Amino acid sequence: KTAYIKLFGKLFGKEELARKKYEKIEKNYKELIKLALTSKSQPTVLANEMYGDIWYLPGGKTFTANYIADANANYILSNNPEEKAVTMSFEEVFAKSKQTQYWVNVGNHKNKKDLLQINPNYAKMKVYQKGDIYTISGREKGSANDYFESGVVRGDLVLKDYIKIFHPEIFPKDSLLYMKKLN
Repeated sequence: KTAYIKLFGKLFGKEELARKKYEKIEKNYKELIKLALTSKSQPTVLANEMYGDIWYLPGGKTFTANYIADANANYILSNNPEEKAVTMSFEEVFAKSKQTQYWVNVGNHKNKKDLLQINPNYAKMKVYQKGDIYTISGREKGSANDYFESGVVRGDLVLKDYIKIFHPEIFPKDSLLYMKKLN
């Protein structure tokens, strides 16, 4: 999605500036992938949450699955061939997520207890009980969520957040930008 910068550069007659910005983000992203691979751990990750009776998980070929893989983590649907969301029941996700240490991209919640209003069965999940859960609301102002605004074209900064979550030893002093841990 970062390539949108080049499109807007063309539309506004700023092609050279857009190309330079794109190349910088691309270079940063590739360097972050290499840095993530220095970690000896490869945690297992679950993404998104339920809406009604259905859990919409990113397919194994989506940008979310790619971020998780590029951050040197194992997404529970990494072998899935879909480039779109995959629907599953709570029971299916529960069975697939037994070894999960991280749960990312949950909606706009203030704390873990808020998740139980979506589905009280979340409390039965090991990742809810013992893992770390992150929302994408780390950078909000009013009703605007910067993950969906600047994060769309700053894949390098989104990836850095995922690396910080899955491998905190790599960026021990840096804060998360788009993500926020739920307590």
